[in-house]
Amino acid sequence: MTTSRDEIRSLVGKFTSDLEGLVRTAAIAAVQSALGGATPKVAFDKTLATALASKRVAAKPAKVGTATKTTKPVVRPSLVTKTLKAKPAKPAKAPRNAPAKPAKAAKASGKAAAQKRIRRSDDQIDLMANAIHEYVAAHPGSGAEQIKTSLKISKAQWLLPIKRLQDQGRLIARGEKRSTTYTSARSPSKK
Repeated sequence: MTTSRDEIRSLVGKFTSDLEGLVRTAAIAAVQSALGGATPKVAFDKTLATALASKRVAAKPAKVGTATKTTKPVVRPSLVTKTLKAKPAKPAKAPRNAPAKPAKAAKASGKAAAQKRIRRSDDQIDLMANAIHEYVAAHPGSGAEQIKTSLKISKAQWLLPIKRLQDQGRLIARGEKRSTTYTSARSPSKK
């Protein structure tokens, strides 16, 4: 005589085996679609559950023209896990003669787009250094921001001339970082 507890156990066992079969079918379909193959439409029934339990999947006959052809692919769980763990393919490299990437667009804050680096000659750097020295001689104790805004110099144009002036001893810097002030060591006419 079967008790209700035995009936419940048998129903739970049937449910778990059916669920296991559905999960395996879904996993196989996902792997096949990821690999680019057609996903077979397999109806779930008892024969499928037994086939899945023995680690084989029998697909329905595929129609090819007027003749039918039965396929029985064998799917092993180890093959499925290896396929799922496979590393993605690396993106293809651009050919050597491909055009260079375009410059990045300007940011929303209004900064200009990235420009190609322009190298300055020693004469151009010396002219900028002389202009900075003349301004500092006329306005002793000026800060870097004040000098750059009045002479309309960018940070990239500022660094090398100011370093040369300090190395030559024509400018004296006092303070640190943004509080640095500059005074002239000698008049701009002397070199």
